[in-house]
Amino acid sequence: MTLIPPHYLNTLVAIGEGTEGGFRCGATGFLYGHPGDISDDRQQMYYYYLVTNRHVVDRSFSQRAIEKPVARFNLSTGKASQLYPIEHWTWHPNNLDVAVAPLSPPFFVNLGIDYGLFTGDNDVLSRQEVERADIREGNGVFVLGFPLELAGQERNYVIVRQGIFARIQDWLRGDEDTFFD
Repeated sequence: MTLIPPHYLNTLVAIGEGTEGGFRCGATGFLYGHPGDISDDRQQMYYYYLVTNRHVVDRSFSQRAIEKPVARFNLSTGKASQLYPIEHWTWHPNNLDVAVAPLSPPFFVNLGIDYGLFTGDNDVLSRQEVERADIREGNGVFVLGFPLELAGQERNYVIVRQGIFARIQDWLRGDEDTFFD
């Protein structure tokens, strides 16, 4: 049986909008750590980013985008955080449906946010690494997120679904950029 590493659930962030009732989740984002310098005590340091789809946060890309997107995180106390506006998004240079916002590590520590990071040096595979791992159609995959605006009222509860890769050969040959290096 395959298990999801527990910290993967803490990489997910509910993105939505503030309402009179509190919060309406409209999308899922995830926290990504891009490798940076090595600290004096020989620990890998990371640049922190919130990643989602561009159509979620850019009204010029999609009229259905959230007008004033806010992020809601889980706190170490077991509750959801207050809502934090995320305003400084960067778009993928090739106009792919990807949006990235930089975040500060002290932000998470100072607010008591319970978080994990998908890191570029541990949790992401390049095309060559996918080929070496022999990942193909029929291999299992987990999908994590907050579909249909379901994130929970008091806390973000990640929904986990199991599936399989139905098509990956076009990407492995370099004909598609659905997954990109």
